[in-house]
Amino acid sequence: MSEGLNIATTQLTEEVSTLGWASPSWDIMLILFFIVAAVVFSMSFGRRRVIVLLFSIYISLAVVNTLPYLENIFSSNWIDKLFAVKIAVFLSVFIGLFTFLNKSALLRYMRGSSQYTPSWQIMALSLLYTGLLISLTLSFLPAYLVEYLSFFTKSVFVSEGAQFFWIVAPILTLGLIKKPSKKQLEAEEESE
Repeated sequence: MSEGLNIATTQLTEEVSTLGWASPSWDIMLILFFIVAAVVFSMSFGRRRVIVLLFSIYISLAVVNTLPYLENIFSSNWIDKLFAVKIAVFLSVFIGLFTFLNKSALLRYMRGSSQYTPSWQIMALSLLYTGLLISLTLSFLPAYLVEYLSFFTKSVFVSEGAQFFWIVAPILTLGLIKKPSKKQLEAEEESE
């Protein structure tokens, strides 16, 4: 096992060192998007909206994976582009759900605002749900397109282990985040 980890670490190091920052590829753009999106989301969303985002992502994944008759809806000439339809449906359901849930009473019933949540926790959740979005979107790509991705991108976002990590890590992180104290909750209720 240790030998396999050493080989993977060596390959990852070589891959990162060969990234061409002067002429960015899709992989570099993906990494930059990941970093920028996580920072922007963490600054603009509080804990409640991050939780709504995570709900929206997981529900969208369930909808796309269980959407009946998707192959039958599109004729045989669209079958090779079915991944694009799945990505479009996933992102559409995600954006629609987030907008709907964000305006629903769900936020009101969640206790503890971002004002009492340390910024590093919101940043960690933002990194995790951004990685989850990227991993899920890339998971819809067919195998022949995944082959064009670099080893780094495949190992961080597309491999089975990476996909498992991105799906489970936000849930575990939510469970580890300490809820606001009773005083903080009372202060929040008074401010509303």
